[in-house]
Amino acid sequence: MKLQYSHDLPLPKESAFETLIDPLNLQNLLPGCESFECTGKNSYAFSNKVMFGPIEELYTATLELIDINRPDAIRVIVIGDGTVGGIRAEAKVTFKGISNGTKVVVVGEAELKGFLGSLGSAFIEETASNLLEKLFSSLKYKTKIYDK
Repeated sequence: MKLQYSHDLPLPKESAFETLIDPLNLQNLLPGCESFECTGKNSYAFSNKVMFGPIEELYTATLELIDINRPDAIRVIVIGDGTVGGIRAEAKVTFKGISNGTKVVVVGEAELKGFLGSLGSAFIEETASNLLEKLFSSLKYKTKIYDK
């Protein structure tokens, strides 16, 4: 399944990049996050609740930030498991300065296992897009950069 998403942020590129990779912000930005811990340099374990239509599922997952190219791009790998299936997603996140802030573009692929894999790519793509929208929309309200 392909992942494609973009979002404009009202932040300079450097601030947007640093805000999104800061572990304190990541914990607050992940939709439905119930637990979050650092497991190594740029590696995290977390659990979160995700809605797939009428199905609410608790996932345990890992998040790894690799190929960090400040402040232009980063690769993100997420591997998660729940009772209705699992997911492995890898995406490149790029940051481009625009006149009123930064355009963040996410392009990647996700592999689904179990029941999730049988739901159909259009349904899962919509869920992934909604999760990314929640993550980036909450940036203004949940990150420390706006508290300064």
